[in-house]
Amino acid sequence: MRPAIAQLHDPLDTLLAGADPLRVPQPLRWLVEGAQAEALRLSLRAPLLLNRLVDALPAASLLVLAFDGESEEYAAHEGEVALAICDRARGENLGPAAGERSLQSMHRASWAQAPLFAAGAFVEMLDVATTWERAEALCLAVRRAAEGLAFVRAQFANAAPEGCALELSLLGFAGAPAEEIARGTRDDAEADLEEAQQRRETALAAALSAVADEGATISHHSGVGASRHVFLRRELGEGIRQLRALKKAFDPRGILNPGKLLL
Repeated sequence: MRPAIAQLHDPLDTLLAGADPLRVPQPLRWLVEGAQAEALRLSLRAPLLLNRLVDALPAASLLVLAFDGESEEYAAHEGEVALAICDRARGENLGPAAGERSLQSMHRASWAQAPLFAAGAFVEMLDVATTWERAEALCLAVRRAAEGLAFVRAQFANAAPEGCALELSLLGFAGAPAEEIARGTRDDAEADLEEAQQRRETALAAALSAVADEGATISHHSGVGASRHVFLRRELGEGIRQLRALKKAFDPRGILNPGKLLL
């Protein structure tokens, strides 16, 4: 089957997409709803607690499937086959309303980033990928590696027969709130920025190390970029030699994107 939309939500996003988001513990709701700066900062200073709260949530996970086709009958038939599969796997059919609510809340993925930044937080988005049999282990490994450094949110998306992408958000305490920075000196602002970058890089390195240890790829669709390229050698191993040989053959003068991809 090839659904047009296939999204598997973690327990937290499942509650948020449901009809009763009030079941979400208050510190997590502060993050999601973009609460006042002091409340956000209080939550972000305890990432381990936030991650433990997610671990304690009901284990149900929402799977949203949508089908399209040349006719309504064709799409409806695929939907019926999917429901039959879910029924055999002891899943519960929540009807179209749950899926519609989830799709309507997709823009919440930004998690109200502006209030987070203003409160002195960092937000790092990662897209990694692996095969199906390794997907759950990868998610758990990243959570355990970064849980004391940042709040970890995960969603499985971009499904393919071989595997899927794991879209990760790392939310952590970075430094002083925006109002305090605005009142301070330039030197204070630069020192705060340097400290914030260090905290972000530490959380990012922990997450990517876990990805590499699990044998997954460090990027699915947004590229490696300068912040991830140091982990490329761990992923490719001896494949780096082949990349360098190709680079030398096609770009003997080294004028194409020099210094990128460790080349």
